Amino acid sequence: PGQVIKASNIRAIARKGLENLEEKGLSTLYMTLGKCSWTAEDGGRDPFAPILLLPIYLKFKGHDIQSTEIEILGKPEINPVLIHVLNEELNLNIGAEELLQEFWPESDEDPSPESGDPEEPEGSAVDLDAVLHLLTTRSKKVPGFTATPFAVVGNFSFQKLAMVKDLENRGAELL
Repeated sequence: PGQVIKASNIRAIARKGLENLEEKGLSTLYMTLGKCSWTAEDGGRDPFAPILLLPIYLKFKGHDIQSTEIEILGKPEINPVLIHVLNEELNLNIGAEELLQEFWPESDEDPSPESGDPEEPEGSAVDLDAVLHLLTTRSKKVPGFTATPFAVVGNFSFQKLAMVKDLENRGAELL
């Protein structure tokens, strides 16, 4: 059974996204597609991470959730934190470009509905199942690894990943 979505929750998420953009200059409002999970090494709660991120804008045309429209603002991207964990912590060799190519084979074109051919059915150029299959196949050695369909709208910030990369690249200098 799906979770009940309240219009007030969606409005709060949209407000936080607008606040992050206005106050910090960060675009944080995304719709995510797909998620990965694997067995926690420490025996604690299994981690999970969204796979694809679509930058969005929410348009409210009424007071109920059904009147809310989602506008895609840019090209899909792969969760950079997930790529970091897959490569650095789980010792897999999976690149963001490779996953994007599976999701959206003709990635030179803009997937947003307003730029596509009006005769072409919406979403026909994307393939989430191909991404999930690639991740599952390449991650067989990771205990409990799954890649499953999933969708959520929320605010995601990747500021700390830049610091992690700096520490990895320049850690010797700090010592």
